Parts: sequence; structure tokens; C-alpha cells
Amino acid sequence: MTNGNDKVYPTSDCSQDTLTKRELFAAMAMQGLLSDNDYSPYTLRNGDYINTLGEQCVKYADALIAELNKEVQS
Repeated sequence: MTNGNDKVYPTSDCSQDTLTKRELFAAMAMQGLLSDNDYSPYTLRNGDYINTLGEQCVKYADALIAELNKEVQS
């Protein structure tokens, strides 16, 4: 079972907080979407693009966490 709020590096020796799994997955989704030159499902209108993209990336992160938490069927 994976928890999206668990730290990515829970045993890190650094004094600063590390990202949560959910934050890392969302950042990776955003990086992938922004690197695709053909990806533009939204139009920029009063800053809605940035908010919508961020919300979409969090949804991708949550979907991945949910999928990882499904029991494996043998």
C-alpha cells in the first residue's frame, strides 16, 4: 500500500523536508505533459491554463496512487 502523503525519501539525512510521493508524481506528470509539443488541450484565458494544468497533474498523480494500491490479481 502506498500513501501519497508519504515522503519520497523518508530516511533522508538532509534537514529539509522532502517531497511527498503525490507531489513527485504530479511534478513528473507536469514535466511529461509540458515536454510534449503536441499537447495543448487547454487555451490560455486569464491564467486558467496554469491552474487547469496543475489540477490535471494532481489528478494523474492521484490516479497512479490509486492504481498502485489495487490488489494484484493472480
